[in-house]
Amino acid sequence: MYFRMKKFRWSVFVVCLFISNSIFTQSTSLLRLKSGNHKLTSNLSEIDEKLFEPSLYKGKYYLLVHFHTIPSNAIKQSLLRIGVRLHQYLPEKYFMAEIKENIDFSTLSEFLMDGVHLVEPAYKMSRSLYTKQYPKHAVSGNKISLIIRFLKDSDVDRDTFLQKYEAKIVAANSYSGECTIEIPISQIENLAEFPLIKYLEVIPMPAVPEDIDGQTNHRINYISNASVNAVPYNGAGVWLAMGDDGAVGPHIDYSGRMDLSSVGSSSGDHGDHVVGIMMGAGNIDPDVQGMAWGANVKVYDVWDAVNSTPTSYFNPGVVVTSTSYGNGCNAGYTSFAQTADQHIRQMPNLMHVFSAGNSGTSNCGYGAGSGWGNITGGIKSGKNVLAVGNVTSGNLLAGSSSRGPATDGRIKPDICANGTQVNSTLPNNQYGRNTGTSMAAPGVSGTYGALVHAYRELNNGVTPSSDLVKGAMLNCADDLGNIGPDFKFGWGRLNARRVLKVFENQTYELDSISQGGNNTHTITIPPGVEKVKVMVYWNDYEGAANAAKALVNDLNMTCLLYTSDAADDLLCV
Repeated sequence: MYFRMKKFRWSVFVVCLFISNSIFTQSTSLLRLKSGNHKLTSNLSEIDEKLFEPSLYKGKYYLLVHFHTIPSNAIKQSLLRIGVRLHQYLPEKYFMAEIKENIDFSTLSEFLMDGVHLVEPAYKMSRSLYTKQYPKHAVSGNKISLIIRFLKDSDVDRDTFLQKYEAKIVAANSYSGECTIEIPISQIENLAEFPLIKYLEVIPMPAVPEDIDGQTNHRINYISNASVNAVPYNGAGVWLAMGDDGAVGPHIDYSGRMDLSSVGSSSGDHGDHVVGIMMGAGNIDPDVQGMAWGANVKVYDVWDAVNSTPTSYFNPGVVVTSTSYGNGCNAGYTSFAQTADQHIRQMPNLMHVFSAGNSGTSNCGYGAGSGWGNITGGIKSGKNVLAVGNVTSGNLLAGSSSRGPATDGRIKPDICANGTQVNSTLPNNQYGRNTGTSMAAPGVSGTYGALVHAYRELNNGVTPSSDLVKGAMLNCADDLGNIGPDFKFGWGRLNARRVLKVFENQTYELDSISQGGNNTHTITIPPGVEKVKVMVYWNDYEGAANAAKALVNDLNMTCLLYTSDAADDLLCV
């Protein structure tokens, strides 16, 4: 197995390109958003600044700008010097922008820009808000519960501001800057007109557990086996986190390795079963040993394992969270997905793992009929996270396991693991069997923890970045179903043994690339190798929740085989 990592270092500049205005002619481009495709025309030659007055706030315009070509970091810095700050990217080649008042708009064409436009309220809305098809779970009387995002670093007193729209804050996330609010339905469009509002969407559906009523299947038995490895890679010293139905236990299999200080009281035994798959010790029954049976775990209520990572990542040092709940079907790339991707990009050793869902036979409006596009929950559509499908011990896809693609066409689930009739812990030192992607996800998150342990042992205590571990997991998975990744199995069934070989043999490269760049790498193939799998993987910049496509950076790879009597070389560009 071999794969290559691309890490984006945006401070590295390659080319600063300026093009004469005269070569550009008026053209129309599509702004691709969840509310639909909007046609906008290049207009720098005929701008009337009075039209931009609704977007003016404290000496700055908040507008939408379009480029002929994605700007390099050098161009972004040049724009910043003249008073133009680019915010989030929107497809295709648009950016939300903050522009100082009294700027000469005609000079912007020197920076590959050809259009500046008002940000219409429709551009900021999710599909259901734009079409006024309000889901029942979000509506109470004449009011609706929404998630809103302000532009980064906005200085608005949000409580006072929202009172103007008869709205109140119900919850706030200081890390992402998003707020959950309750607002009259009649005020939605008025709120969307405010320049510093970036996006509005309805709250997700209430969370529900994703069970339906092994170790060997994931190949974790090899890497945690003391007779194979001098140090059994069982997750010792690694911190995991689980979000579920409250406190778990008591059970001897968790003894001394569990932190319950941040969780509420128990509301069921779903979490007990899930956490046992992650890290149960198998003290009473060794056949029920979990994946990372030496790891520590911090337990939270449902989504708090994700929301708490800006703290838990640093103390006690959580590297992977596991959540086996769903909240809606085919929800698309939501604000929560954006936050999860941001976590992983900014905390590079972190991974979020989710169950893909148990709606495999459902029609959730994707457009391909029943059995497709039914991943349960927007956060699972994240680009940098792992969404896990359910296979049986015989490598058959469980009929209930949710299928992809994501709403924007990307591969989901990412990977599969055994989630059928899994034996695990229950309260009061009991064990029992359960089925669902709820059981598959902790198999992956626990194995992830064991692999972190392995990497640390092999690299003088250094913790691997999540893009390295996830990339190795995907590229080393046992391919099932159609050849290559597909919308049922993702990249296949987890195979920890192969991932360990990647770490041991160092068959990976870490590299960086800048906008518009090309890199070339040569891989020498040892004699006797019959098959080589090469993957390029990167943790992407979080997408815009209102964009039709979540992908921000798009990397393509081409490999050519050169043969000789001495060795074969694979040239990858």
